[in-house]
Amino acid sequence: MAPKKRDLTGQQFGGWIAVEARTKRYFKDDKPGYATEWKVRCTLCGFERWDTYTHIVNRPPKCECVKRAKRAADERRRQESKEAWLAQLETTKIHIGDKYGKWTVIGEPGPTLPGRHPKYLCRCQCGEETYVAKNTLRSGESTQCRLCASVGISSTGEGTNWRKAGRGLLMTANLNNADLFKIIPKKQWTSICKGAIDRNIEFDLEIEFLEKLFFDQGERCALSGLPLRMHPKSGLCTASLDRRDSQKGYVPGNVQWVHKHINIIKLDFDENYFIGLCEEIVRHQYAKIGITPDFGNPKSPRLGALRHGYLAG
Repeated sequence: MAPKKRDLTGQQFGGWIAVEARTKRYFKDDKPGYATEWKVRCTLCGFERWDTYTHIVNRPPKCECVKRAKRAADERRRQESKEAWLAQLETTKIHIGDKYGKWTVIGEPGPTLPGRHPKYLCRCQCGEETYVAKNTLRSGESTQCRLCASVGISSTGEGTNWRKAGRGLLMTANLNNADLFKIIPKKQWTSICKGAIDRNIEFDLEIEFLEKLFFDQGERCALSGLPLRMHPKSGLCTASLDRRDSQKGYVPGNVQWVHKHINIIKLDFDENYFIGLCEEIVRHQYAKIGITPDFGNPKSPRLGALRHGYLAG
């Protein structure tokens, strides 16, 4: 028995409009049946096809012209997005000679690993040269070398002298000249300068003067006689610059090289007062073991040796 027809003529479903119907016979499990199919026409291109009532009403398929139009629109959007990205890339491109803070770009990017930002060769105002990542330059995250950041004072122009207005400080060492740091490491020198700046202490020394003072002391601590070490390459030092009179600044005649542990203990004490305290400590410790110290005798047994039983009392 033929199914009852539902008239869909002239009705629109999605991008299709129903034109005419037909009855189609089919067999399922060797049993005959009837189904109504409708001819539908695309409203855009006029393409016609036959389809079932269920598909037309519930899930109307898209015509090939709609699919082609969607693919073309997607391609246009991709092309526009690509052109916009290239235009933005051109505006954010870094050129040689560009300045970012104290950095000046002087070279093209070096080898870049996949997924990493390119690094450009840059020169700081102090003369330091290194590779800096593009994203840190563009975002302003990196504006100067680590040395300038650690010292915390600005460079004047393109010169190599660093000045601080109102402080009377002048550090004449060219931090990019490796010959100046063969004895005193660059890290040690900048630490001394930064310490004076942070505490607002007068500073009037040159690195050559400190090197000469180090050798004049025989590379030994001025207070304890302990050997001092300086390793320019590794930056590891046991030497520390001390002020004889803590009320005065870092000026010639008021500085000496001491062991870093001695300098920590001495702190801001006057030198004579500190030595007096050390003598009282030694005298008291000798008295505990029943020996009178002889400070004038260099061959007098050491307190530490006596305490550990290395020498006879």
